[in-house]
Amino acid sequence: MFEKLKPATTWAKTHIVEPVRRFYPPRQIYFRANGKVRFVSLTPVVQISATFLVLGVFLWTGVATFNYMFMDNILAEKDQELAERQRAFDDLQSDMAQLEVDLQGTVKSVQAKQRYLESLLDEEAETLDAPAGDDSKADDDHEAMLEDDAAAPFAMGGPEVPVEAAGPRSTPAPMEPVSDPPPWRGFKTWLQDLVSGQASHLDIRRSARLQAIAGQVAKVQANQSRLTQRMLQLTDHRINRLSEAITTAGLQVDKVLAAMDPLPQNENMGGPFEALGDEDRLLLESDDDALFKALLTSRDRLEDFDRIMQSFPVVKPLQDYYYVSSSFGVRRDPFTNTRAMHSGLDMASHWKTPIYATAPGTIVKAGWNGAYGRMIEIDHGNGFKTRYGHLKTILVEKGQHVTKGERIALMGSSGRSTGTHLHYEVRFLDKPYNPVKFFKAEQHVLKPDHS
Repeated sequence: MFEKLKPATTWAKTHIVEPVRRFYPPRQIYFRANGKVRFVSLTPVVQISATFLVLGVFLWTGVATFNYMFMDNILAEKDQELAERQRAFDDLQSDMAQLEVDLQGTVKSVQAKQRYLESLLDEEAETLDAPAGDDSKADDDHEAMLEDDAAAPFAMGGPEVPVEAAGPRSTPAPMEPVSDPPPWRGFKTWLQDLVSGQASHLDIRRSARLQAIAGQVAKVQANQSRLTQRMLQLTDHRINRLSEAITTAGLQVDKVLAAMDPLPQNENMGGPFEALGDEDRLLLESDDDALFKALLTSRDRLEDFDRIMQSFPVVKPLQDYYYVSSSFGVRRDPFTNTRAMHSGLDMASHWKTPIYATAPGTIVKAGWNGAYGRMIEIDHGNGFKTRYGHLKTILVEKGQHVTKGERIALMGSSGRSTGTHLHYEVRFLDKPYNPVKFFKAEQHVLKPDHS
């Protein structure tokens, strides 16, 4: 192996090492002072290092001199480039300011509608989370509707605006595509960033940028209109379902709505008063969107129905086994054996069977009441009252507030009674109605239908 390396070593020694030794032989520099002679030895390595150092200094000096001589031209070009960018920036800022003025009303309306529709989506999501019996098909359809539409108002990618469509200008940079906003929440921040015109977009052709922004706002409005239409359909469906529950109970919808208590008398409401902001007033006062106005009206009407349903006694007062011993309406009186009007429903069961309130309300009567024996009367508000007669034990007091499903008494046979049972009445504006019809209405109130 070493025999093969000898020719290469000999060549390097002859052509590289020997010439360097001849050019950089060892040298001495002599100094004579005060009759004494001294010298400094310069080895080949020191001489070679000094040579490279001198060449480096000359190279750096040459480059620095070149840069200094041509710096004026470079600075002039930079100044011209900065001036062009400043003009482009000023033009863009001017266009964006004009666009902001032109779209100010539209943007405020979009933001106000966004907040309102977002609150509706949150409300509907809470409705889906609430228990609604065993009937789930309508809930699945409802949830699918919300999933389809939740992101729709802001699915705004669309086609990019081509640079060539923006008109002539000298060597423009390609337009940066407008990024999609975050789904639903964060839209306001995205829109403000879009309108403000960031410095990174200085080279965008302004007419194309204006078209892009206008197109995005128009797409938001179109998608919001679609969601508004779906929410209006959903709201009307719920109103129709609650109306059907009222009519199933044997009542007239208009009469029930007219009998509603004034809002200030409703319980479980409060909070500080806050005046409407400019965008909220714009939402209520705007008359350029008939579809959205219709949604606002329907939501107000649905709110009235929801208030009624809070006092609608549709659940049964007995949770254990029972049977109907006497129906509502004309019957043969058990004491006189003559036909008479029976204003309630007799529900027979075991002695001391628990009895429960069928809707939230306030106890207005709790004690002995003639033929009813021991009786409880609950005022549920909005014109609805229920009575529970022939009780063995009363578990509540007059003036006490009870919730739906709260135990209020034990079954007995007090008063004008022939045996253990509950005499249950439902009254609206002091007129008795058949409780069985209210029980049938329960499936329309608590269990969504399959339609």
